[in-house]
Amino acid sequence: MTVERIGTVDCDVHHGWKDRTTLLPYLDEGWREFATSGEPGFILPYTSRSRFANPAAHFRDGSEPPDCEPGTDLEFTISDHLDPSAIVAAILVPSEARWVDTNPNPYYAAAVARAANDWLAQECLARDDRLYGSIVVSNQHPELAAQEIRRMAGHPRMKQVLIADNGIGKPFGHPLFEPIHEAAATSGLPLAVHAPSAGGITPAPAAQGTINFYLEFYALVPQSFMSHLTSFITHGVFERHPNLRLVFLESGATWIAPFMWRLDANYRGLRREIPWARRLPSEYLRDHVRVSAGPIEIGADAGAWVHLLESFGGAELLVFGSGYPDWDSVAVEQLRALLPDGWLRRVLADNASAWFDVPGRQLGEGAGTATGTA
Repeated sequence: MTVERIGTVDCDVHHGWKDRTTLLPYLDEGWREFATSGEPGFILPYTSRSRFANPAAHFRDGSEPPDCEPGTDLEFTISDHLDPSAIVAAILVPSEARWVDTNPNPYYAAAVARAANDWLAQECLARDDRLYGSIVVSNQHPELAAQEIRRMAGHPRMKQVLIADNGIGKPFGHPLFEPIHEAAATSGLPLAVHAPSAGGITPAPAAQGTINFYLEFYALVPQSFMSHLTSFITHGVFERHPNLRLVFLESGATWIAPFMWRLDANYRGLRREIPWARRLPSEYLRDHVRVSAGPIEIGADAGAWVHLLESFGGAELLVFGSGYPDWDSVAVEQLRALLPDGWLRRVLADNASAWFDVPGRQLGEGAGTATGTA
């Protein structure tokens, strides 16, 4: 089959260290001593694992490099994912480091985030011109997070500020996080909210309390994103920071249309409560938010998925974030089979290229067509 070969931008490629010793040289001396002060050879955990055990495989078939965990060998990731998928820009999202907010010690978490950023910048990004980075911050201490954003924002290959788990227990638009909002807006970098892990001190994505199963946790992840998005709008974050951009990673997308219908309708009747929010919630969504097209939630009618997203500008709203090498990661071929032809260039390349200021579409421009999928 002959298809157009589009240079794809992937804003969610997971990468991490092979073991905790990798990060030790990047920790400040005091924190390095703190982390290794126990039994010989033992290093204090940097994060806390999720409370929910996935009964399925953690990684997709074929993503296992020799002698190490998937996502820890960049050369393997390049040959297994970037090259076959015609990816011209890949933003690395640290595997373990993105869970720093599960650590109950906010100062240790901030030190780990700083070390992880230095490790990524110094050891990983130079491996391939297509690689870009995410600035990990510890949101349980927003002032320290803002300092880290300002420290790393000048690095030319850092393209987003990353938060995932919730170290304070407030939705991310709450004024407690204003230092992060301000620093991200000033830096000109998108603020990426990644699906949480519910480890350590952080809450599970459930509105009514404790849940018991990974299935519950996984199905309820969109509740977190609904709460975060609503708080950004109701607290007037986009009015204070009109250039702030968000990207939701691994949130799914089917929740957006029915939730925005409800939010718009309720805003019309209740907007006196939040007079600083001057626009419909859906208008803020269109101008300030992009959503990665995955995990893909396809029922019996794939066309219904597209129809729902069309209600809120799906072709402009979606960006490609594979989540490689996770078990629920999205392949370019899946989107090719699902998306209308008129959406492909925007979702696979143009939207993310503009949102993150990274190169895109090189393969498609002047390249005509190529045999095989891209």
